[in-house]
Amino acid sequence: FVTAPTKIGFIHNDYTQLGLDAAFDLPYFEQLTSVATVSSGCVASLAAVFPSLKAQFKLVPNIVSAPLINQMAAAETIASPVPILLSIGRLHEQKGFDLAIAAASLLVDQGISFVWYVLGEGGARAALEQQIATAGLASHFILLGVKENPYPYLKAAAVYVQPSRYEGKSIALDEAKLLKKPIVVTNFSTVQDQITDGVTGVVVDFDAASLAAGLVRVLTDSALRTSLVRHLEHEPEAPVSALASFYELL
Repeated sequence: FVTAPTKIGFIHNDYTQLGLDAAFDLPYFEQLTSVATVSSGCVASLAAVFPSLKAQFKLVPNIVSAPLINQMAAAETIASPVPILLSIGRLHEQKGFDLAIAAASLLVDQGISFVWYVLGEGGARAALEQQIATAGLASHFILLGVKENPYPYLKAAAVYVQPSRYEGKSIALDEAKLLKKPIVVTNFSTVQDQITDGVTGVVVDFDAASLAAGLVRVLTDSALRTSLVRHLEHEPEAPVSALASFYELL
């Protein structure tokens, strides 16, 4: 309904995982000059569903500011007597927090000391709270809601955990990498765009036992943690190239 010579759409997810109707979307996509998305996997996903529009799909990566995030991370100190596991995301089935709670139960059974914080809000809160209560994890798995400044929690985390069922390209993962956090992440379809297993993070199968095993491995193996952090320290920062992609698209 906008009269303009150029129209750009934006999709921040793996199209094939969203449960959308491609036949319904196609006429609208055809009206767009370009469709931007956040990872090469997401570009490939769109091209597979809409091969006639392949040339219109453009990669525009997430833009994160290292100076700003580091400044905000230093604004507050989050203390804990036990290692902090942190996850960030909407309380939604996509993000896999039900899996995280099941994995937390396994960690408790193995005598692992931790507190697992989740930053975010959403419609699944009541169901997740019930799952936490049923599992007796009130002191181990805590839904903190939305924080205006999440970065002190990320800075304090021993491990950043992303248990998602699917993602486009996770901004939270980019931010955890920027703050050089050991990462455990599920093997969703686009994870290879952000994490190299055993190098910049640990990629696990999508089940509670695999997630718990990955966390135990990272929490108990100091050499692995050191290696993950060292590789993250040598990863190039993306803002300049990401901005270049954005300006080129415009």
